[in-house]
Amino acid sequence: MNTFMNISNRDEAVRARAYQIWESEGCPAGKDFDHWTRSEMELRQEAAPVVSEPDAKRKSARRAKPKAKKATAQ
Repeated sequence: MNTFMNISNRDEAVRARAYQIWESEGCPAGKDFDHWTRSEMELRQEAAPVVSEPDAKRKSARRAKPKAKKATAQ
């Protein structure tokens, strides 16, 4: 699939979601930018991979580095 189609599909999905948001808020005037950005954010969150809690803990444990002990002068 070419880039143009990806952009076209993405924009259509954002447009449809923004319209749903607009309707759910009672069709207010002048909030189109807010609805568009909220729509983009929601779609981005849906597309993000979901990491289960145990996986997240395991990954953070791997990233944590033990602190080096300070040498004491004697």
